[in-house]
Amino acid sequence: MFPPLKHSGRGRQNPCSLYSIGYDRFSQTYKIVVVSFFKDDNTNQVHVYTLGTDSWKRIGDLPNSSCIDNPGVFASGTINWLAKDSRSSIVISLDFEKESYQKLSHPNVETNCWTLGVLKDCLSIFAYTNMFVDVWIMNECGNNQPWTKLYHVPYMVYRGNRPYCTPLYITEDDQVLMYFHDHSTHTNLVVYDSKIGTYNMPELQNIDHWRDSVVYVESLISPCS
Repeated sequence: MFPPLKHSGRGRQNPCSLYSIGYDRFSQTYKIVVVSFFKDDNTNQVHVYTLGTDSWKRIGDLPNSSCIDNPGVFASGTINWLAKDSRSSIVISLDFEKESYQKLSHPNVETNCWTLGVLKDCLSIFAYTNMFVDVWIMNECGNNQPWTKLYHVPYMVYRGNRPYCTPLYITEDDQVLMYFHDHSTHTNLVVYDSKIGTYNMPELQNIDHWRDSVVYVESLISPCS
């Protein structure tokens, strides 16, 4: 159980909150970050809970919070949010060690429809156009070209439609595991072979109900230590 979270100067107002989790390799602990939004004055408060402690710690407010509507994405010791204003989209990154924010540059994508993800343990961008999804991956800090486009994936045809496919995992031989939602809201998995440009839909055994998909990596790190 987490300790109760109290918001400074807010009384009984119930905010809208987004939770994210990640691992701080410097302190070797898991941390939960919650961003609480207050609609009355368009402000926010950010608190961090370190697993094994008995209290939340408030850190600096998240900039550009009014147009963030999804939890952050954890990659390489940072939590990253996609924020939008009236003119463009930006990526806001929280460094776990320093507990400070920075705005990250992003590639010059040809669409306003894009999301954040993680591939090969790196922050990634999935940019959706009418017929393709472009898969970008962030390079190491200090690189003159901070982003690399990995794939230009055409949409597959499924039951007469072309659903948006979101990458989940990339194998060593460039097979891209992706998922998409059909009209019944089920999550379907598909494998895209980037070398020959073909799709293969694996058969899932004994699963005939609503499902979702995440990537799980085994770890020797115990969340209870």
